Amino acid sequence: LEDDDASDDDDSVDDDDVVDDDDVSDDDDVSDDDDSVDDDDVSDDDDVSDDDDSAGDDDDSAAACSGFSVSLDGIDDHVSVPDDASLYTASALTLEAWAVGVGRTLIAKNQGGVPFAGSYGLGVSITTGDLICYLGDASSAPVVVQGPWTGSAGAWAHAACSWDGSTIRLFSDGAEIASTAFAGPIGPSAGAELRIGKLTTASGIGLEPWDGLIDEVRISSVARYTAAFTPEPFHELDGDTLALWHFDEGTGGVAGDSSSGGHAGTLELGATWSTEQPCD
Repeated sequence: LEDDDASDDDDSVDDDDVVDDDDVSDDDDVSDDDDSVDDDDVSDDDDVSDDDDSAGDDDDSAAACSGFSVSLDGIDDHVSVPDDASLYTASALTLEAWAVGVGRTLIAKNQGGVPFAGSYGLGVSITTGDLICYLGDASSAPVVVQGPWTGSAGAWAHAACSWDGSTIRLFSDGAEIASTAFAGPIGPSAGAELRIGKLTTASGIGLEPWDGLIDEVRISSVARYTAAFTPEPFHELDGDTLALWHFDEGTGGVAGDSSSGGHAGTLELGATWSTEQPCD
């Protein structure tokens, strides 16, 4: 501390000496107590009203966060979705999901003799820990974009890959982390099922499983994100949605698709439900 601080203390003592004794003993201040009580009463009523509003907000939050997510063991668990032509798009695409845990594959629609060859995929590198997105036509190795992933074994994070027909943009928790040029095409990987939580090779062997939870998986026929955004914990259905799995069933072995495409997924090899969600 500087020596000047000590002199400042002396000044504060002098200021106290200047306090007017009349102000302290002023009867008018005492008579103001009644007004103060009345004001408190009014203030209390307002507080009660505010509390009611707060309780309503809590109810809304609880209602929006009352579903489930899918839980995968990192060995062979996954969700399988049958191949369908409506899962392809020619000029634009967005893949997105919420996840917590470790592993590689979040979404994969692939087929071919080279690793990761296929229509599209979104996941996390097991060597660098980067978020990765790949797009291609299933005839050769796809175009890959990757950047730092903000997710972890203990924290939910949002992953998104958005392609507008000329540029692939990769987002982690709403922040753009990488981009690369890609003019297409995205070719159909006919016969290869779409998988959530595990990669599929040309021979049907499952690789790179996810160990943790996945929720709110959405595939869209537009580039939903071209700049930084705030991820919503609950993905909405609209006319650009090709498939949307909320994973809110909480029972049984089928994850329904909220889109009109009817792309129901089957929980495979022990995949189960969890009450944990991104909105928790």
